[in-house]
Amino acid sequence: MRARSAFFIALSGVLLIGQPTAAQADVASTTEDAGLRQLSQLMLGDFATSPDNLELTIIDRRVAVSVAGETGIWFYSQLNTGTEQKVYRQRFHRLDLASDGESVIQRSFEPVDASRFVDGWARPQTFAGLAMTDMKPVLGEGCEQVWSRDADGVWRGKVDPHRCEIFSERRQTTIRIGADGFYRDDVFGTSERGFDADMKPVWGSKPGEYITLLRCQSQRCEREASALSERSK
Repeated sequence: MRARSAFFIALSGVLLIGQPTAAQADVASTTEDAGLRQLSQLMLGDFATSPDNLELTIIDRRVAVSVAGETGIWFYSQLNTGTEQKVYRQRFHRLDLASDGESVIQRSFEPVDASRFVDGWARPQTFAGLAMTDMKPVLGEGCEQVWSRDADGVWRGKVDPHRCEIFSERRQTTIRIGADGFYRDDVFGTSERGFDADMKPVWGSKPGEYITLLRCQSQRCEREASALSERSK
């Protein structure tokens, strides 16, 4: 249960299947940095939990978008969960090259009108005229996820709990957020933890414990979604 909760709180990311869309070609041309382009393509596409995982059923779809007047590489993500595959989370994500010229900074936003963008991955026209007024930040400054490549070429992202603080309405106190993620070939892993002001863990997964999603072609995702629907009847 702790691992499941950690995934749903996580800031949520794989290699794009098929031909790139016009938006993807456009955003890729705005930067000469190969690392930024590589990470953005690893984040794009469709993900799903293993078909053998009956306890946690997730399909996560991402598609590149453009935001009027904004730089960086942007994409929309929609996470559906459970046997009924209900929409659980919708996000816009922005990727920018860090000042060191190597790391990548990811910032996440939520739609102001979430219903407008439901299943937008299947209807590209949904994102026509997309602007910053259509979204708001998920978390404040200091909660950006910073990605870098390790010695094995694996992209690893981190939210520093010493910098990321939020006010918890449920707990009525300030808590610190820490998150880790990775992209390794066809696998995306994510993990998140919450801490009190003294850095004592209060929720989330254990260090090194991840929820993992696998790259999934659209046709397979559709078959899995249909199978989940049948299973729920």
